[in-house]
Amino acid sequence: MRGGAYYARIRVGELGRIEPRMSGVRDDATATERAGQIAAVANILVAAQRAGRVREYAEKIGACTSSRAAALLVRSAEIIAERTASVTYGESITFEEFSGRWTSGQLHLDHPDHVPKKQSAGDINILKNRVNPIVGPIPVTMFSLEDADRVMRELPPAPEISPSYRRAVAQVVHRVLHLAVYPAKIIRASPLPKGWLPKIGKPKAKSFLYPKEEAQLLANRDVDVRYRMLLGFLNREGPRKTEAKLMEWSDFDLENGTVTLDENKTDCPRSWVLDPSVHRALIRWKQIAKGRGPFEGLDVQHLGTSLRDWLKASDVKRPQLFKQSDRRIHFRAHDTRSTFVTLALANDRSEAWIMRRTAHKSSTMIARYTVVAATAKELNLGWLAALDESIPELADEHFRLPTVVDMKRAGGERGRQARASKTPRSGENRVKKKPARGAPLRQRSAKKKAL
Repeated sequence: MRGGAYYARIRVGELGRIEPRMSGVRDDATATERAGQIAAVANILVAAQRAGRVREYAEKIGACTSSRAAALLVRSAEIIAERTASVTYGESITFEEFSGRWTSGQLHLDHPDHVPKKQSAGDINILKNRVNPIVGPIPVTMFSLEDADRVMRELPPAPEISPSYRRAVAQVVHRVLHLAVYPAKIIRASPLPKGWLPKIGKPKAKSFLYPKEEAQLLANRDVDVRYRMLLGFLNREGPRKTEAKLMEWSDFDLENGTVTLDENKTDCPRSWVLDPSVHRALIRWKQIAKGRGPFEGLDVQHLGTSLRDWLKASDVKRPQLFKQSDRRIHFRAHDTRSTFVTLALANDRSEAWIMRRTAHKSSTMIARYTVVAATAKELNLGWLAALDESIPELADEHFRLPTVVDMKRAGGERGRQARASKTPRSGENRVKKKPARGAPLRQRSAKKKAL
């Protein structure tokens, strides 16, 4: 106590000793309590590298006339420390380390209001293969425009990669630096100027499947029935291939014929009524497919390449599906969405009906398909055939999916047939037959010498 007033005395790192007045204190017991609270808050803020706010909090706590008000200020300091611990990044954090926090979801946890949760598979691959090998070790604070340009210069030339992929790489670099400005606050401004992102150019022409072509594919028993079921679902319902793969049976209400998709690429939950034939097919498919979801375990990463092979094997010959040029892109797995939207518009479905299934967010996106849809309408293509009738296995009551043992047996039989069909080689590369097991040692040695 000094001059009729109470004071606290604490030492705060580089600030040295401070003695805040406790104007709200009237007795020794309260003074001891407030001094302890001030010391606790000082320790919390110093540990959180917020020593500059110690004096402010000490004076506010000292002015409190009630224990409740002082306790609230202590809790406020604790919250500041918690937030600081989660969002403070060292000046030496590298581009690779910071981008890893973004793709892992940690940045979303640190800044939930400003960094949305996202599916990062594509960005992870771009960072791993195209960006981090070149600029990953560079600290974010030292990242320059020249570093970003170097990433773009190292990309393979066209036609090995497309202009859209070049832009995707640039967007990842741009996004990481944008996050480093805010909310991470590692740098004051991005080194990338406005207009740095490359232009995509005019879009290429794309194709869609005619109902007759799709029916040929779905009827081809040589194609794995699980992938035929997936493709039939994508063509009739319009989701992305990754969304369909992650669907579980709990997402479907097979009693009423609806599907609810809460987790998806755009974080936009949606639900809709299934096509009646898809509803019937899924009821039957649930009896056949074992697992958490109808398409669990399928490889959709390279589905487009397999899809074009399957179309050719199904005697689908329309050249536009397989042509790749500066003006046209061959049919891809993503173009199952084009098939859905195009045929839906050709059959007078509304934009709202389509957007509820595809999660397109604007009429502009749907409008891209109107010209092709008009052609489909003039051709009188109609809608796709009933899914439960297009896949012959669904009508077979005794059909079951092959087990691992079945597939191994089938593979072994194909191998034996392939070996039997080969003609024996002659000369230096001829096949050396091993002597029968149990043959006498001399006989086996004689055979070796003869060979």
